Amino acid sequence: MDAIAQEDEGLQIRLSCHKVCLPSLPSKYQGQNIRILVITSCTGEKRSHPENQLTLADFQSKTRLRMREVELADFACPASEMYTGQQHLRTMEGVTLLRQSFFKVDVMILSAGYGLIPEDKEIVPYEVSFSGMSKSQIDTWGITLGVHSALERVITNYDLVFFLLGEHYLRSLRLPVVSHPQQTLIFLTSKAGARYVQGLEAKTFILPLSTADAKRHRYGLVGLKGFLFKWLAESVIKNPQFLKKIYDNPSDLQKIVTWI
Repeated sequence: MDAIAQEDEGLQIRLSCHKVCLPSLPSKYQGQNIRILVITSCTGEKRSHPENQLTLADFQSKTRLRMREVELADFACPASEMYTGQQHLRTMEGVTLLRQSFFKVDVMILSAGYGLIPEDKEIVPYEVSFSGMSKSQIDTWGITLGVHSALERVITNYDLVFFLLGEHYLRSLRLPVVSHPQQTLIFLTSKAGARYVQGLEAKTFILPLSTADAKRHRYGLVGLKGFLFKWLAESVIKNPQFLKKIYDNPSDLQKIVTWI
């Protein structure tokens, strides 16, 4: 065997050994293939509060809305950066943690002004909330915004959907929407909000939150949803199999949360 042949054979042996010795992708990373959507609500706290911010009347006319948005253009920013309430801040911190670990996560925000919007949509400050409306007003305005049909369109693309919504925001969605048994939907909401979650084909889990829970964690009831989602994200980073676990058996989340 000449020198060149010996060198080639040696190289093949080393490559073969290297290939054999490389570890296979650990099963713990399976959860990173799960497509995640987080649906959270707008908050009253925003980065800017101009005196002429949008009101409900501005959203009732598309022409008027465009004109008013031009007036407030200096305050425009992506929806993900507009809200400064505790729920939103903690939720986005959790989302950032997951994305940094290469999980596929999208965020939609249920706005009482703009409807169901992606996090990168440019918006301007406004003062509108479902919480200040009567039940009939919520129903009517939710239909006007088209949030039910928007939700139905968007969730078809995801395996695991987290809803961080209070009672009035859940009511506006008019559940159920079309889903399928391969999906998992997890609702972090108040006990009053839980009654609006019904009739879904997907695996569904409701984590009902109380004022006692909020006091225990030193958060308001609204901010508590964001706190729990961030905790969930931190748990997934420590053990990526945890995400697959709650996707397969979302009710396990109830037992785990009691440990916090």
